[in-house]
Amino acid sequence: IGSTDWKGIAHGLRIAKQMTELVKTGTIQFPLAFRDELIEVRNGLVDYDSAVARVVEAVDELRNLPPSSHLASPDNEDARNAAEYCIVNYHSSIVLWPL
Repeated sequence: IGSTDWKGIAHGLRIAKQMTELVKTGTIQFPLAFRDELIEVRNGLVDYDSAVARVVEAVDELRNLPPSSHLASPDNEDARNAAEYCIVNYHSSIVLWPL
């Protein structure tokens, strides 16, 4: 209790960035272009506020994407539901996480 779940924060960042990439390009590239950033966050090499700000920024970017792919199409209900589920749950678990 009281320790920071750096791995959890890194997972939130990864999910938001991967979903953004998926919506923009239709694919997820491996190795991840932001791998080093994830390792820094996971290992606690950045301060807590900075790590949370990165997650919030990534989630905001995802939320503000224009419908530019088949994944963001109003006709793709499964993708919309999955994206909203991930956004809501990761955003609330990181941003509203009690200190």
